[in-house]
Amino acid sequence: MWIKYKTFLKVCELESFTQAATELNISTPSATRYIHELEAEYKTQFFIRTTRHISLTDAGENFYHFTKNLLEQKADIHSQIAEGKNEVVGNIKLGIPNSLIFNCFRDIPKSLLDLHPKLSIDV
Repeated sequence: MWIKYKTFLKVCELESFTQAATELNISTPSATRYIHELEAEYKTQFFIRTTRHISLTDAGENFYHFTKNLLEQKADIHSQIAEGKNEVVGNIKLGIPNSLIFNCFRDIPKSLLDLHPKLSIDV
């Protein structure tokens, strides 16, 4: 699904189906088909095509901005989810003698909690 939108953006940016297809590692007929499918889906023409040049229609210009924002939000979602996978969350329960808490373990919980704020430690 996203390849259609990526293709649309690339064609807009490069003003060329062939160059867009090359950058996206797809065939030119595939790029053309994706654009036709989007135009059919939204029942509008996004490009004015001549034999030597393409340019955006008003609808194409609006769709370009929408699509660019959509793909940026998609990238943000992916990065936020990926960051969340590396997050340390939970509760650690330790049973250690008081003498070790004051002599050896005193600064470790604070530094650990600074690194992982969603972590809690019970001693």
